[in-house]
Amino acid sequence: MKRYLVAGMCSMVKFCLYCMRINLNIAIIKMVPNSTENNALNVTLTTKATRSEIIYKEIPSYAWSEETRQMILSAVYYGYSVSALLGGLVTHRLGGKRVILFSLLSSSILTALIPWSAGVSTDLLIVLRVLDGMAQGLHNPAMLIILANWSVAHERSTLVSITYSGVALAEIICNPLSGWICSAYKLGGWPLSFYTYSTFGAVTAILCIFLIYETPDEDPYISSNEVEYLKSFDTTVGEKNKKISVPWLSILKSSAVWTVVIAFTSNVFGFFFIITEAPIFISEVLKFDVKTIGWLMSILGIVECLFALLSGVCADFIVRREMLTILPTRKLIAICSKRSFLNFMK
Repeated sequence: MKRYLVAGMCSMVKFCLYCMRINLNIAIIKMVPNSTENNALNVTLTTKATRSEIIYKEIPSYAWSEETRQMILSAVYYGYSVSALLGGLVTHRLGGKRVILFSLLSSSILTALIPWSAGVSTDLLIVLRVLDGMAQGLHNPAMLIILANWSVAHERSTLVSITYSGVALAEIICNPLSGWICSAYKLGGWPLSFYTYSTFGAVTAILCIFLIYETPDEDPYISSNEVEYLKSFDTTVGEKNKKISVPWLSILKSSAVWTVVIAFTSNVFGFFFIITEAPIFISEVLKFDVKTIGWLMSILGIVECLFALLSGVCADFIVRREMLTILPTRKLIAICSKRSFLNFMK
């Protein structure tokens, strides 16, 4: 069942990239202490001061304005938006595996440089975040190509759900872990969180070299039975992509395309707004400590992960039983997901 291992590795790639993207949402609470944090920072270093307090004073913090903080937090999405449009073209030329490796390794290096860049200048930090977003934006089209080559129609929803569950898994693990690391003054505080996730990314990239292949035919470890199984449902698996003429004008004039774009953009905007702004709001308005904030933010990931996996399994079940065809099934799942998001907002 190598195709499920490939989906699992794609999920790990998603997990690492997402951790590196959202870690700053938690870490910035310690990077720019509010009044509550300042009370802890302004301890009097007498002979009775604890070792933890002394180390806390040595961990860098910054007096960034609200506008600067928002620029830093949003910078990654500017880069992400630009490269996501180019990802398909790059993947078509270089292949999905190479693009995934480039995206993961580049993001890991840039994430490791964030603590250093924050101490140099905010402009440099913003530039690195934009570049990080550009590196991460390339991976989505590449991952979809890999999944298309490794899945059959009635299993595709399940494999995609496994892959994208890495996003929810990152929310579940990254948020509380970041909260704990940022509060672990003896271990180095918030800078350690960036080094931790960049290391995860580098290790995952090494694993991808040996476990992810462009097509089943290129994988030396897959069984012949599984290759034949995949080919029996899709004769294009394993073949080189043929050069075709893309009907760009027809695509741009398609009402279906713009419906998907508007729905997806609205959903993603609301979701990323919450995960980006909620930690600061909970810290400054509700006065929760960073550890508690991490656990609260993980609740969203738990619910998301559960429903992401269930929706894929349910979609494949509906298609296999011929209750609905593929297109109406996908529309049904999409409508339910948007409705669930609106109910959560209420």
